[in-house]
Amino acid sequence: MELHNLSELKGKRIAVGAEGSGTKALAITLVKLFLPLVSWRSRSKIYHWYRTLNDIEDEMGTYDEVQRREAVSKFEQALQKIQKVDVPLSYRREYYDLIQHFELILGKLRMRG
Repeated sequence: MELHNLSELKGKRIAVGAEGSGTKALAITLVKLFLPLVSWRSRSKIYHWYRTLNDIEDEMGTYDEVQRREAVSKFEQALQKIQKVDVPLSYRREYYDLIQHFELILGKLRMRG
C-alpha cells in the first residue's frame, strides 16, 4: 500500500511489527513526536504572516504618500495569499485573528491617504 497522506489511514487499523518486537513502542514514540511537529508547522504558517504584519505596522508611521500606497498594495497581496493558506481546523481562531489584524492595519493605511 502506497501512502501519500495521513488522512488516507482514517478508519483503518494498522499492524506494526511482530508481537513483542518493540516496533509498536517505537511507532507510538514516533507518533508522539510527530504531533508537536504538526502543531509547530501549523502555528509557523500563522507566525510567518504576523512577522510581516509587525514589520509594516512598525514602519507605517514614517511612510510618505508613495510608500503608503505601496504598503496598501503589499497588504492587499499578502491578504490574498493568507486567505489561500491551509490551516487545520484547530488553528482557525489564530488564522481568523491574523486576517482581522491585517484588515485593521490595511484600513489604517487607507485612511491616512
